Amino acid sequence: MLAVGMSCRLCAERSADQEWREEAGVKQRRKAQRRAAAGAEQERRWRQAEADSPISREQLLRLVESVADRVAADGHDSSFTLTLAWCEANAVDADRVVAFLAAHRVVDDYSLLMEGDPYKLFGPIAGQKAWMPLDEQTLWELIRAVDESCRADGCDHSQRFTRRFLEARGLAVGKTEMALLAQGGGCDCEVVLNVDPERIFG
Repeated sequence: MLAVGMSCRLCAERSADQEWREEAGVKQRRKAQRRAAAGAEQERRWRQAEADSPISREQLLRLVESVADRVAADGHDSSFTLTLAWCEANAVDADRVVAFLAAHRVVDDYSLLMEGDPYKLFGPIAGQKAWMPLDEQTLWELIRAVDESCRADGCDHSQRFTRRFLEARGLAVGKTEMALLAQGGGCDCEVVLNVDPERIFG
C-alpha cells in the first residue's frame, strides 16, 4: 500500500513538473513572438523614416557632425541656426529637414546631437549601431586611457583627459566629444562608466 501511495505521489509530481515545463515553453514562445513583432515594427519605423526623410543617411550624418563641431566650438542657442546654415550651404530644403527632425522629437541643434543619430532614426548598419567618429579599437583605447587618468588624478567633471587623448593622436575632438556626450559621456568619469563600445558597434 505504501509503495502504491509513493507511486501515485511520484506520478502527481511528474505531472505537475510536466505541466510547469509546458507552461514555461508556451511563455517562452509567446515572448519570442512578441520580440519578433517588436523587431518587425521597429524595422518598419526605420524604413518609414528613411522614406520620409528629405536627406539621406549619409547627409544626416554629415549634418550631425557639422553641427557637433560648431556646438563644441561655439555652443548653441536653443535654435536650428546651425542646421539651417548647413542646409543652405548644401542646397537642401531647410523647411523639410526641420519638419522631419521635429517629427522625431528633435527641437534644436543640441537635440539633433542627442536624438538625431542617423543609426537611431534609420536603424543600424553592419558593425555600427550608433554615431561615433572613432572606430571600435580606438574607442576602447580612449576608455582605457581615460580610466587610468581618472584613477590617477580624479575627474574634474570635464572631458580634459578625453580631449588630451584625442589631440595627442590628431583625432577629431569636437564631434567626438559630442558623440560621447550623446552616449552618456559628459565628463571623463562618465566616458568610462557609461560609454559602451559594444552598444555602439554591436
